Amino acid sequence: MVADGVGADAIVGTTLPVSRGVVGWAALSGQPIAVAEVQADARFARDVAESTDYVPTVLLAAPLPGPDGDVLGVMELLDPARGAGEAALGHQRGSAAELAVLTALAAQVAGAVCLAQEHGSDPLSGPGSGR
Repeated sequence: MVADGVGADAIVGTTLPVSRGVVGWAALSGQPIAVAEVQADARFARDVAESTDYVPTVLLAAPLPGPDGDVLGVMELLDPARGAGEAALGHQRGSAAELAVLTALAAQVAGAVCLAQEHGSDPLSGPGSGR
């Protein structure tokens, strides 16, 4: 629904079956995941990445938990970067600490989505829904 960075314009609006990709795995399992070398992961949807002209190395994905245990969506972070002098959360990008932060953020976003839906707005209804 929303993307930022290299390839963002090409990926927004792209639809995949929930059974495809690392993000699909996160949606189906309801579990967050960090993949340090996505090209080596059989779940990685390389064709989709190539269509955006950006193929990541590291991928983090965290489901947006719904109030009844359902998954509303998935937040994905590609190639988390660190600036010079910035403290690392681990020795490699895609560390457990980085995944924990993304998972906490996904829970907050899920709460906002649920509140919006309760008040008659559906932020997950697709392009043009006010995001």
